[in-house]
Amino acid sequence: METTLKTHFKEELYFWGIELTRARESLGLSQAEFAEKCGWTQQYQSQLELPGIEHKLDFDKREALAKIGIHISS
Repeated sequence: METTLKTHFKEELYFWGIELTRARESLGLSQAEFAEKCGWTQQYQSQLELPGIEHKLDFDKREALAKIGIHISS
C-alpha cells in the first residue's frame, strides 16, 4: 500500500508532524511499528509527530519512508 506525505519547500523539503501521523495511520501502523520499519526509535517517531512542528526531510528520512511506501509530494 502506498500513501503520500505532503511537504513544503523552503530551499529544502520540510513536513509537518501531523502529516507524518496521517501517513502512518493510513498504513494502519502504530508509532512503534512504523518506527521499526523506518529504522528509528518509537521515541524519535513520537518527536517527529509532535503537532505544530516542522521537520527537515533529509535524505535518510526520505529513503526510510520510501522503503515502506510513503510517496513524497509537495
